[in-house]
Amino acid sequence: MQRMRNLPEPALMVALAVLCAVFTFLASFLTRPDAVLAERLISTTVGAVVFGVGFGLVISWMRKRGGGAVLDRSFQRALRTGEVPPDVDRTAWRQALELHQKVHRWLAWVGPVVAALAVGLGIWLAQADSPAWWIAVALYAAFMIITVVAMRRALLRMTAVLAELDRRDTQPVAR
Repeated sequence: MQRMRNLPEPALMVALAVLCAVFTFLASFLTRPDAVLAERLISTTVGAVVFGVGFGLVISWMRKRGGGAVLDRSFQRALRTGEVPPDVDRTAWRQALELHQKVHRWLAWVGPVVAALAVGLGIWLAQADSPAWWIAVALYAAFMIITVVAMRRALLRMTAVLAELDRRDTQPVAR
């Protein structure tokens, strides 16, 4: 995961596109077993390129807005554990944390809405097209639950890290 995080944007876009293409191509055998191979390849390629470029641009935007702290391993560790190392650049970390907090707050309500819509679409497709779509319904429901739990935990940890940075800002400097 750390390797993906540190990839330059063009390589990240290609890696995301390849991962999406492999998953979509394999899933298409379950969802559309009667599709022609050329149709499968074209739709997979177009979807993967759009996905790779789209998410690559979003990640690139997040990296630029978050500053240098975003790529720092100790920053990622702090987001996972809630513990701040003693020698951090508080201004850079605050900027990155506030951006992450803003994005996570947005994802905390958008993620479940999108997953609920996907569950509804999956149920409709399972009844209208193929029972294999019930697998997608289960995955979307799991994503919805995971998103709600993960976003709440992440926001709590970010709040704790920001509180620790605030505490350090108010402490007198030892001379």
